[in-house]
Amino acid sequence: MGVYTNIKSKIKEKLEGIGGIKIVHSYEKLDLGGFPAVVILGFTINDILEDTKTNLREYTFKVRVFQELVTTNPEKAEEIIDNLIDTLMDAFGQDFTLGGACEGCWVRSSLGWVDREVGMRCYDIEILVKKLIAI
Repeated sequence: MGVYTNIKSKIKEKLEGIGGIKIVHSYEKLDLGGFPAVVILGFTINDILEDTKTNLREYTFKVRVFQELVTTNPEKAEEIIDNLIDTLMDAFGQDFTLGGACEGCWVRSSLGWVDREVGMRCYDIEILVKKLIAI
């Protein structure tokens, strides 16, 4: 398993261990299979030269939490998302190295919003992961 694949699987495992999340997908999926659902949407990678034998690779993963508003009233949907925010952030803070898979990971930014067209309350986070790579 490659470095990126390993880190992504560790993020998925961490998300699956959070109480209150119904299902986690490591790819974009139209039928989410329950709510709240979490999807790992994408990433960016920066490679930074540390020294002549090592690069510091920075992976930024975009993760989205979905809660539907059709059968759940908006106030309850907001409460569900609000209750997950700190729990989600704490889960990554308590396992800073994702079980030794990286040098460090941080929940770097977040944004909550509503998609009124599809009746969905969403919460986006970015997870920054740093890993030293021998070159």
